[in-house]
Formats: sequence, C-alpha cells, structure tokens
Amino acid sequence: MNSAELRARTIAAVRAHPSLTHCQFRARAILLLAGSVAVSLGIFFLAGGLRLGPRTESLLAMTMGGALAIALLSVLVGIHRKRSMLARPGWQLALLVASVPVALLVWKIAWSAHYPGMMVNWPARPGLRCFALTLALGIAPLVSLVSLYRHSEPLRPGLVGAAMGTVVAAVAWVLLELWCPVGYPRHLLIGHVAPGLLLALLGVILGRALMAMRNRR
Repeated sequence: MNSAELRARTIAAVRAHPSLTHCQFRARAILLLAGSVAVSLGIFFLAGGLRLGPRTESLLAMTMGGALAIALLSVLVGIHRKRSMLARPGWQLALLVASVPVALLVWKIAWSAHYPGMMVNWPARPGLRCFALTLALGIAPLVSLVSLYRHSEPLRPGLVGAAMGTVVAAVAWVLLELWCPVGYPRHLLIGHVAPGLLLALLGVILGRALMAMRNRR
C-alpha cells in the first residue's frame, strides 16, 4: 500500500467514526452520569436511606466528612481530565487504586474507636447486606463512565477502568456511611472494602473490553 492509499484509508476511517465535539461530549457525560446517579440514589432510598442507629451525630459527621473528602479527591485524580482527553499517568492511577480503600478503612476505624461501643461485633450483620448494597450503588455509575470513554484509551484501559471502579466505590462508601452504623473491622472488610475491590476488578474487565482503542478496517 502506497502513502496515498494509506492517507485515503485513514481519512475514510476518521469520517466513518467522527469524534464528539467538546460540547457533545459534555452533554453525553451529563446525561449518562445524571441517569446513573439517579439510579444509585433510588436504590439507596429504597434500602432505607439515612440510618443513624446507635451512632452519635458527631461520629456520623466525622466519618462521612472524611469519606466525602477522600471520594472527591479520588474523583479529581481518577476521572477529572481538565482539557485533555488522556487519563493521568499510570503511577497516579495505581496509587489511587491502592490507597483509597486503605484510607477509607483507616479513617472509619480511627474515628469509630473514639466512641464507646462503636467497635463491637454485630453477629447479625457480618457485612453481606452492605456488600450487596455497595455493588448495587456502584454498577450503574461504573458502566456509565466506561461507556463515556468507549474506545478512547490507547495505553492503559485496564488500569483506567480500575481507577474508575475505585472512584465509584469511594462515592458509594459515602452513601453507605449514611446507611450502615457498624464499625467492626471484619464487617468493614467484608461489606465495605471487598465490594470496592470487586468494582475495581470489574473496571479492569470493562476497561479492557470497551475502552481499549482497536484498529478498525
């Protein structure tokens, strides 16, 4: 194939699969993310919404405030791309995936330990309901994020997907903090941390399957 034929095929491929303009991309992002957030909030309220339980308002404020700060920071690192369509460097995404679950767990335990009775075992609540609720809250936003960047990651689609799964899990943790009063470490590992890791793994799978750039004839 000579250079003229290659140029012609490249132009034809670009015309066949035109990129979205910035305004089109933003509109699509708003629609997808708003719809997925609405689904997650609906699930949260159907599950019972805010449940203070035996916690004091100050404990809830501190644990939720810290979780919210960690979630917002993870959104800035894992999703926000400023003016570039490229994801952040791989080491930043890997650090995000590794550190966010640990930070959320440590913050929750550190504050719960300051309040009497908040670190006791709840045999009736091993964490399975929190596990299921976290997944239910996170699935729709994760699928929306991956779909938004479909066929747009040339280098690290799996790692980018893992970061998206971690971000979604961090945001779901904030809602779970409003719903679950348990601070027992084993419960947190089963019901709060484990589903977040599963969402990150699902992000890897979806990222490689849907976000990877592929050669198209």
